[in-house]
Amino acid sequence: MPTLAGVYAFRSTNAGTSWDTSCITPNWWRWGIDICPLTAQQAWGMVQREDTIELYATADGGATWRYVEPKSVQLDRVMSVHFYSVNVGVVIGQAGRRIENRWYASRTTDGGQTWTRSVPMIVDPVSERIALPNDRSTCSIGGICWIGMSSGRIMTSNDSGRTWRIDRTTLSGGIGGLCILNSGALAAFGKEGALTTTNGKEWQPLSVAIPSASIHGIRKLRDGSLALMPDPNTNTNFQLLSADATSIGTWHQALDISECYSIFELENGMLLLGTELVPGKGVLLVKRTT
Repeated sequence: MPTLAGVYAFRSTNAGTSWDTSCITPNWWRWGIDICPLTAQQAWGMVQREDTIELYATADGGATWRYVEPKSVQLDRVMSVHFYSVNVGVVIGQAGRRIENRWYASRTTDGGQTWTRSVPMIVDPVSERIALPNDRSTCSIGGICWIGMSSGRIMTSNDSGRTWRIDRTTLSGGIGGLCILNSGALAAFGKEGALTTTNGKEWQPLSVAIPSASIHGIRKLRDGSLALMPDPNTNTNFQLLSADATSIGTWHQALDISECYSIFELENGMLLLGTELVPGKGVLLVKRTT
């Protein structure tokens, strides 16, 4: 929740029935851009101030948040945080001069107590960046992680962030979403279409029920269906696709949800849709009835 008085986090431990609030940072003109919850007590959060991203962590359910210095994670500028388990995670960012665009994945295996920086990632061109914020262009299954880039390339790790490789696609307009289909293939969505691959090298076209340019983040739910993340900038509404992305669900058509930034699936099957919190609005709990 961004406000003129700081950034706040909201936590529920009972599927959204009640909530508690904590202040990540009281500094003005910050915006919360991502949160990575691990347990009811542990979470990592990212806050943006102009072109600078700040990393915070809590170990007491949000009662206190500590600012994580970039150098403590072996970086100069942090850009993304992703945890595979409570202990194993990576912070992706840059080190050295900005003009060099030297990317690293700094990895922890002890819950953030110590970090080891990987070999540099080759980012090409210099302006390349993670395609979408808020973990929208990221997909993770177990210890495998894919991160879509603005160039249409995909950064891939098969060992919980220890090593990385670059997979090239023909989606030069950037990656709008990544997910694993029920077939086991990785699906990549972009402005120029949708593709699937089983090895990261050979790509096949995928026929999607909606224009892939309308996909600005995608989540695979436990039943295999695909939830599309709304985008307030393009007025893209929340939608649900079939497990193979070839048809559109019908249960949500009465919903008009576009000002939303994230989707979480709760243990009871409900979906939590997060939005910028302003008077009269807030997080939305959506229950599928059919």
